[in-house]
Amino acid sequence: MIWLFCKGILLGASIAIPVGPIGILCIGNSVNFGIRYGLMTGLGAALADMLYGMLAGLGLTALLSVLLEIKPWLQLAGGIFLCYLGLMLFRTKPRQEHDVHQIGLAKTFYTTFLLTLTNPMTILSFMAIFAGLGADFETSGYLSTLILSLGVWSGSMLWWLVLASIASHYKETLRSPWLNRISGSCLLGFGTLALFG
Repeated sequence: MIWLFCKGILLGASIAIPVGPIGILCIGNSVNFGIRYGLMTGLGAALADMLYGMLAGLGLTALLSVLLEIKPWLQLAGGIFLCYLGLMLFRTKPRQEHDVHQIGLAKTFYTTFLLTLTNPMTILSFMAIFAGLGADFETSGYLSTLILSLGVWSGSMLWWLVLASIASHYKETLRSPWLNRISGSCLLGFGTLALFG
């Protein structure tokens, strides 16, 4: 069981580490609003990863198939959402106290959670991973799936902790209108790719 948990940590980290829109959001929130906002960004992504990991591990192929069938709509929603976040970040000035109170930790969390859920690549990644493991978690029991999924959450969250800590530590160096403009442009790029790619 410990090995299964460790395997989950590696899986969670491997899915979270590649630089993408969530990573950009995590860095931007950590620099502009502090480490708590970076961690809440990561927490939203990690819980969404864990949810998809549990679905794949439990063998809920019917539900995953439905999600894949509506992939174009998920991609459309995610693309629009990314473009919106990109525009907002592009226009964000370096940290101001009233901005922190307006954004809120809860909003930071559920924004990232929903954004990760609408990413079809997350679904496909977990389906491919569990198929590659060759493990039938329906027959090996719910406990195995739970342990692996908790490992996925832990690995993902560990990465977001590292990224948010680094970004927050160097926030004085990184804090600049140009960082927000570059990050916002990247998010707009990801959103455009989701919409037209």
